[in-house]
Amino acid sequence: MKAYSFLPLRLALREIRHDRRFALAFIANLSLGLVGFLTLDAFKVSVDESVRERSKSLLAADLAISGRRDLTRDEEAILASQLPAHEATRVVEFFTMAAGKDRSRLVQLKAVEESYPFYGELLTGSQSHGGKARLAQPGTAWVTPEVLPQLGLALGDTLKLGDGVFTIRDTVTHDPATGSAFMAMAPKIFIAFSDLPSTKLIRAGGSVSYTRLVRFTAPADNAQVVRELDKVIPDPALRIQDPQSASEQVARAARYLGDYLGLATLVAFFLASVGGAYLFRSFLGKRAKEVAVLRALGMPPRQAVRSYGVQLVILGFAALIPACLVSAILLPAMGQLLESFFPFRLSPSLSWRSVGLALILSSVGSWLACLPLLTRLRRLKPVQLLSAGQISLPTTKGEAYGVIPGFVFYWALAVWQAKSLVVGTLFTLGLAGAAGLVLGVGALLLKPLEKARSRHWYRRMPLRQLARQKVATLSCLLALSLGILLINLIGQIQHTLKAQLEAPDTGGNLPSLFLFDIQEDQRDGVIALLKAQGAPAGNVSPTVRARLIAVNDAPYEKADVPDRTETREEEVERRFRNRGLNLTYRERLTDTEEIIAGKDVSADVGQPVVSVERDYARRMKFKLGDRLKLDVQGVEVIATVANFRRVRWSSFQPNFFIQFPPGVIDEAPKTFLASVGKIPAADKMVVQGKLVESFPNVSMVDVSEVVARILGILEQMSWALRSMAALSLLVGAVVLISIASHQARSRRRDTALLKVLGGEFSELTKMWVFEFSLLGAAATVLGIVASLILSYLFSDFVFDSRWLVDWRWPGATLLLVPAITAFLAWAATRSALKVPPLQPLSQP
Repeated sequence: MKAYSFLPLRLALREIRHDRRFALAFIANLSLGLVGFLTLDAFKVSVDESVRERSKSLLAADLAISGRRDLTRDEEAILASQLPAHEATRVVEFFTMAAGKDRSRLVQLKAVEESYPFYGELLTGSQSHGGKARLAQPGTAWVTPEVLPQLGLALGDTLKLGDGVFTIRDTVTHDPATGSAFMAMAPKIFIAFSDLPSTKLIRAGGSVSYTRLVRFTAPADNAQVVRELDKVIPDPALRIQDPQSASEQVARAARYLGDYLGLATLVAFFLASVGGAYLFRSFLGKRAKEVAVLRALGMPPRQAVRSYGVQLVILGFAALIPACLVSAILLPAMGQLLESFFPFRLSPSLSWRSVGLALILSSVGSWLACLPLLTRLRRLKPVQLLSAGQISLPTTKGEAYGVIPGFVFYWALAVWQAKSLVVGTLFTLGLAGAAGLVLGVGALLLKPLEKARSRHWYRRMPLRQLARQKVATLSCLLALSLGILLINLIGQIQHTLKAQLEAPDTGGNLPSLFLFDIQEDQRDGVIALLKAQGAPAGNVSPTVRARLIAVNDAPYEKADVPDRTETREEEVERRFRNRGLNLTYRERLTDTEEIIAGKDVSADVGQPVVSVERDYARRMKFKLGDRLKLDVQGVEVIATVANFRRVRWSSFQPNFFIQFPPGVIDEAPKTFLASVGKIPAADKMVVQGKLVESFPNVSMVDVSEVVARILGILEQMSWALRSMAALSLLVGAVVLISIASHQARSRRRDTALLKVLGGEFSELTKMWVFEFSLLGAAATVLGIVASLILSYLFSDFVFDSRWLVDWRWPGATLLLVPAITAFLAWAATRSALKVPPLQPLSQP
């Protein structure tokens, strides 16, 4: 019994030693497919560890209560009674305009008390004395370094913030309580909290963030305190955070990108599995006679399946070693590529968790990919030894069911990588659909090749070989075309988004400036000033703060942070539930809006109906006819959902989630938003200066700067995605080399016969190069066509934009890929073609 129990392992090791070429090729395919997964997972683990270690300094406290309003007296009393022993400090942040000698620009003003921050350090450019004492001095300001050149100032100069004048004493090189670096819309200026009233910048309805930071002076369970406060302070407009939730917010953007990069790595692993399955199929074909002999000697079918299954697991283990080595080399580059997503430097490294997951993926994944082939061993009969010719593995109709476990495995991996059931399912179905399309079209193209004619035998024979070797042909076609699809799809999506941001498809241009926090009594003055400067305001829109208190008479409550891991859909839904609302009212829709369900009610003056943006409605699970109860500045308003709107947010025009007709909330306290049309860069500075001089509290966003920042982020993300797509293409190339080498070896007798019949080495080389360059060209065309179809679907259904094609990527791949595949085929088959003709013919 003991000997029998170890038999599969002994046979597996013997098979690996017997056919080292197969083992090395299988390991190379699989390890390359693992590299992307291992690198990304190790990067994400390093991100989580780095953020977790800095969680308290990222929040600068044990607890933070923040919102667009300050705490009421009742809420202050609740905090005093509910919180354990603690000390607190106040922080107020908002965007405003800072003016230098002759320049002005948008900045993020941060007023802090002397005890800020509780955790972490506020580092300055000066190392001579402590920062907190200097910051407490009245009339002084600290600025982030980029403020000085942008305003043309130096240390010791003065700048104007509203009605206040401040002397710049130092630069802030690091603020611990900083979110993702790439999300910063403007540089920061720090002033003492006591100096805030002198600026007179805070007006009713302004976009101001009030934060109360708390440090516990006795041990406390931060998460439990947050849950208790959420129960007694139910207002969604107030956000209560502990260090863990703050760290989640900092890492969110990079995690989202990491999740989608992880999906791209699954394509590489899938292609590696395709190549591995082809190699294993060829290997089993050669070993069929030996298995039949073992069966004749009494080996049960399950033992044969186990021995080769164990062999796959061993090869999966072995593939992890080179994958770890390559990943260790790539990780620093990945850290540099994505470092701008974090307010601190990362030092990613391989973790045991990542290695363990990759080990499961390599062993289980390779076994499942080859499962349909393993099932053939059970049907191999000893009687086949009596038949003449080569023994082949039997196939049955039920063999297709062996694909199901592998499909479920990949689906589960995709859901896990995306942290989303919807995205993971769509990705799996999309990958399966793309693979099915390539295989289906490829199979149709192969049919007429067997009857292909050509004057030259070295062109006629490759066409027929492609048709006869269907498995090899379709495997190469699939491996190459999916990599080409990914690279071209990313390029097309980037081109569409870039074109949409730089020149929206309304036929007009982006506005030059976006204005907010215009007070009601300033509205006419701002409009008049802009008109006098030749830069008329457009889409001047009122903004009314409110909160949702009930839907269909059911109380609307904040969504608690769950103890379990959230899906991306649940996370987005919770964030939307826990945010305040900006309402507006309009007489008509703008050219950036379109009603997609319900009826237009813009002209229904005085009617309590609302128009809701479609994605917001989907996340909030609103339906047409729902009754929303809103607290509008202390007054309850009940409104019915009359329609859903599609909004093109990339227009940078004032747009809102919920919109009333005139005559319902007009009397509520409000501020205004406005956009300023395209004006020359020189005139833009003059307009900004005039506005800052006359209306210092009005904030302005230079849209061109925002677009440039977004395009920079988009470029960075696209390069990260392209690197994973390039990995998939590289895996496809390795699959092609493996198949070409195998084909050259398996067709040695045919090649030798051609040599005997007078075929020259150059003609044989042309035959192989023509065969695989044709294969590369077909894969390129299929990949490009599939990428164009998918990019059209993304443009229409995801981005709501006009489909634009960048022909540079298709053109480049169409030129390069066939040439590269021809070169790889030449390199892979050159040694086999040099074998003397009598050597293969003399072998059995």
